[in-house]
Amino acid sequence: MDSAPENSLESEVARMYSEVLAKDISLFKKYILLNEIRKLRPAGQNRWNIRWIIFALALVAVSSPLAYGAAILCGTAGSAGEIVPDAMLSLSSAAVGALAAYFASLRQD
Repeated sequence: MDSAPENSLESEVARMYSEVLAKDISLFKKYILLNEIRKLRPAGQNRWNIRWIIFALALVAVSSPLAYGAAILCGTAGSAGEIVPDAMLSLSSAAVGALAAYFASLRQD
């Protein structure tokens, strides 16, 4: 039942794309119109949703070890031989694992 409205939306967006490309307007106006039409697509087809998720996971994966290293340098985390807290380690490893799973699925496609 839900696939019919989704298919009609996709066909309507595709029709709008072709109409904008066929019009005799400046390239800048075409760019603006096509960008606005792109935003009408479902969330799964919007490339920036995935990019924001990747940026957030990469930030978590990189910031946790850097924050712990900075804490060691400032002297608030004890000595350099101290064990990394489990919560920080699990947070970083989960982010790296999620990124690895995403990029591995891209290679299979």
